[in-house]
Amino acid sequence: MNMTNSELVLEQVKKMAWCDDCISSETSVTPRQQVNQICNRMSKSGVIRRGKRECALCHKDKYVNFI
Repeated sequence: MNMTNSELVLEQVKKMAWCDDCISSETSVTPRQQVNQICNRMSKSGVIRRGKRECALCHKDKYVNFI
């Protein structure tokens, strides 16, 4: 069964706090802006949270997605 892009993104966010760029790279959901749109939508509906902190993968200070 193939997962939707939203499902792929959510599964990644459940693992650790990553930025949109790293989620896009890890899940192959492209363009990166699609990850941003998915995460913003999930954040507005309360499924995930977004905030400025260090990405667990690239270690840059960016907006990251987390549970």
